[in-house]
Amino acid sequence: MPRESAGLRLDRFLSTRIRWVSRSRARRIVLEGASDRGGRRLRPSHRVAAGELVWVFRRPVAPPPAPAAPVLVLHEDADLIVLDKPPGMTAHPTSRHREHTVTEFLRRRHPGCVPRLGHRIDRETSGIVLATRTLEADRSLKGLFERREVEKLYLALVRGRPEPESGRIDLPLGPARSARIHIRMEARADGLPARTVYRTLLLAGPYALLAAEPKTGRQHQIRAHLAAIGCPVVGDKIYDADGEMFLEWIAGERRLTDELRARLVLERHALHAWTVALPHPTLGVRRRFVAPVPQDMASLIERHAGPDWRDALPSLGRDEPAEWP
Repeated sequence: MPRESAGLRLDRFLSTRIRWVSRSRARRIVLEGASDRGGRRLRPSHRVAAGELVWVFRRPVAPPPAPAAPVLVLHEDADLIVLDKPPGMTAHPTSRHREHTVTEFLRRRHPGCVPRLGHRIDRETSGIVLATRTLEADRSLKGLFERREVEKLYLALVRGRPEPESGRIDLPLGPARSARIHIRMEARADGLPARTVYRTLLLAGPYALLAAEPKTGRQHQIRAHLAAIGCPVVGDKIYDADGEMFLEWIAGERRLTDELRARLVLERHALHAWTVALPHPTLGVRRRFVAPVPQDMASLIERHAGPDWRDALPSLGRDEPAEWP
């Protein structure tokens, strides 16, 4: 134990060291299995000492189920693969998400080959992911991203209505200093430059459907920027309500209560990587790929805007860039 923590209750110490764990959850963790160096069980009220070694046992978290929707292959040739990733699927295996990943899907589809992801999108974000099948194509695709020749447009369903309806968000982003969620980003003067261009496509009751183009590639950029202007993405546990819903979700071992589900509206954040346009990594021909709006987002939009809501989506040609403010 660090010297500055000496004298703290063990449950209090855990809740300060594991920022997403509440005091009540820390108490349950101690009761489930915390012991000293000699194997003696410890209570939540145990006062820690400087230099003390405490063993804490945590039950393994059950792996999440497979995503409800399948991975769709939008395009595939000898060098380039374009996928439509369903929400709930991670790009690479993690300690919790060991199965049902994009890389696993690619390995099964191309045994003996090592497909490489050109970029990532968050686990809850749905939509287009680019991958390559050769080292030459991988290097070329990375060069396209570095030169900003890849145009990515997202659809975001947000709470409220942005003012103005269309514009640019130029707010530097950096890790949130005071947040209990270590992956949360915030707008701060000493952050990295970040710019997002957005346009309101449709008003749907208490929500608005936006098209957003990230001009830079910062972590959680679109979600953090939209929250910063008062329009958090629907279902965003981290950026809506100052992240309190994320902490409740973690404390409940990633299970949604009926009350939390009602507050979120959607069980995942309503952000979709809708369309990507780029020169083919090896052929050079410019192509645009579009991923259909997923059913969960489409159903919520239709409920508030009617069955013709898709008429508000811009008509994007295969090789035509969108016009933005």
